[in-house]
Amino acid sequence: DLTFYLATHFMAYYAHQHLQALITNGPLIQENCLEASSLYPEAYYELGRFSIDQFNTLKMGYSVFLETLPQPDFYIYLYAPLEILMARAESRDEPLRTTSRKLIPLMQKRLEIWTQSRIDRGSLFSLDTNRINILDGNMFDAVLDQLRANKGFPA
Repeated sequence: DLTFYLATHFMAYYAHQHLQALITNGPLIQENCLEASSLYPEAYYELGRFSIDQFNTLKMGYSVFLETLPQPDFYIYLYAPLEILMARAESRDEPLRTTSRKLIPLMQKRLEIWTQSRIDRGSLFSLDTNRINILDGNMFDAVLDQLRANKGFPA
């Protein structure tokens, strides 16, 4: 199944990013988070896209990586309300597949729980991309200034 193959590939890819962080001195920004990515197999299993064996294999793999690799000290979470995510997905060139229509709300729910636990620990900055255009250079600088002021980010 292509879904299982891709899930395994991305798990390994994100684990590799974390391994590269071990050899990097100084601040590091990663595009994705292994911990947040570990939420996908459960959602795909719930949709019937993984067998119980496939789900358990991915769950075990993520568990090994999450227990042994260093985790980020801080997360920046780019957020948009569910209806905005659905509209953005539907506006792309290819039509939104049935799996995606079901997956997006499942992942949104899981990510809300995950992000709240990070906010509670003070290790997450959430950025609503529906209200803030991070591609606008002035807005990006303002967000960086806010991060530096509140979280001690380097200049």
